[in-house]
Amino acid sequence: MKILFNKKGNPIKPGLISNAISNFGNSYNETVREVINNSRPCMNRKIFFENVAKLMPNFKMTRQGPFKGVNFSGGVVQDPKGQIADCWQGIGDIAVELRNVLDRQHKISRTRILVEISPLEQLEVASELWIMFKKLVSLCMGKNTFGLVAASPKISVIMESGCRSIARSTINANRINFVIST
Repeated sequence: MKILFNKKGNPIKPGLISNAISNFGNSYNETVREVINNSRPCMNRKIFFENVAKLMPNFKMTRQGPFKGVNFSGGVVQDPKGQIADCWQGIGDIAVELRNVLDRQHKISRTRILVEISPLEQLEVASELWIMFKKLVSLCMGKNTFGLVAASPKISVIMESGCRSIARSTINANRINFVIST
């Protein structure tokens, strides 16, 4: 795998790598902070569109592929291929419901909510996220994408252990209710 090599096959100098990471980090941190603040009041279509249009360029995911041209400029979301719209159509209802479930946890700090809710609630949140991610795969994969990438080993462990605990699942009006084995 030639990840840290330039187009000529030569190793990229460590200083250049450090600078690239530092530069990426500042821009990323500012955008994530803005997205979090934008999402504090609620989650809806407008906020989703704006957040995606702000995040995607930060990850350099708008130069080619399915999100090519996505941007947020002058207070207006640019979604030339309708990709954000397709994502919202696929997961919008689930995202809003998941946000509502988490918002109902009044006594828990927002920054610690995922670790302080009960194990059953953690499994439900993880399951809903898994459903959302699976729906997004076909919408977000470009021609050269080979499959899912595990961004977080912790989430993968939660998902795997949670799936092993499930005795059965039933689908009721696009919502999955899990019965946990004891």
